[in-house]
Amino acid sequence: MEEHLLVCHMSGSPDGDGWVRGSDAFGGGEDQGEEVRTSMTQRKKPNEPSKGNIELAKRYEEAWRRINSALEHDYHFEAIAIEESILSNRITSFLHGVGAVREDEIRQPKKYLLFNTLIERWTEQCKKKGHWDNPADLIDSVDKWRQRRNSAIHALTESFPGEPPLVSLGDFLEEAKRTAKEGAKLARQVDKWHRCQLAAKKKAKKVPPPRKNP
Repeated sequence: MEEHLLVCHMSGSPDGDGWVRGSDAFGGGEDQGEEVRTSMTQRKKPNEPSKGNIELAKRYEEAWRRINSALEHDYHFEAIAIEESILSNRITSFLHGVGAVREDEIRQPKKYLLFNTLIERWTEQCKKKGHWDNPADLIDSVDKWRQRRNSAIHALTESFPGEPPLVSLGDFLEEAKRTAKEGAKLARQVDKWHRCQLAAKKKAKKVPPPRKNP
């Protein structure tokens, strides 16, 4: 199966010709105040970030600013929601790049795959032979975090009719805090793994194929 590189926006839709590097700082690139013109004679320079990459870098910068602010001010549910967005985006970007997610499954608007589905496909893809590291422990940690995320987001006011919640509000908020902090850690780890796979892919492309015997 041919493996393609891609750019994947925060919403999860592919657009461009290279893997987005998430929270990396994109050096160089077009002047953001200048109108971008495309023609057959005007081509993007090698290694020059696309407009989509530049815009996504801004989104990631804002996302991490909000996560850090939310953690600082105890807005743990906002942090968890943004962390899931980052995790889903990084996993989707990788999966689309190796052909495990079709464009029609994620092209916005109103197209997305469930977080659980992404994790399942990530697991399956990394078991295959190729250029990719198999981060089994990381995948397992993300999947366990997904379950904790579900509890944090959906169980705030959950209880059996007529009965008090099984977990006290204080304990529940403490668990949400731990989930938010763990989500930030995992988002950074997955982003780092994603960038390592991009580097491995580029390195593999530079290795000349074995010479055939005449």
